[in-house]
Amino acid sequence: MSARFDFGEGRLEDTTWYLPVGIPADSPFFEGHFPESPVLPAVAQLELLRQAWDRLGRSAHLVAIDNLRLASPLLPGDQLSLEIALPDAASGRSSFRLLRRTDEISRGILRWQSGES
Repeated sequence: MSARFDFGEGRLEDTTWYLPVGIPADSPFFEGHFPESPVLPAVAQLELLRQAWDRLGRSAHLVAIDNLRLASPLLPGDQLSLEIALPDAASGRSSFRLLRRTDEISRGILRWQSGES
């Protein structure tokens, strides 16, 4: 599946990236999940984070989910703000928050491995 998200221009402050992102209403991620009331599957949120890393020029592979909290469903057409910390050099751990205005949609701590060999 080559579903893409709509990323705006990000900015780096200290060790955190701030990146606006839109969820396209016609995203293939919504197909069959659920027809009468579509929501973005949790796995698509992880894909959103992977695409954000690519967008920021940091090729990486997700190797572990140390903590994940999904607080609210993501809907077609949502406009969000992603806050994602640069990975810790030793552990590869990185925290993130996904917000709709000021409401926290999800947050967690993920472990990444550099995509460069």
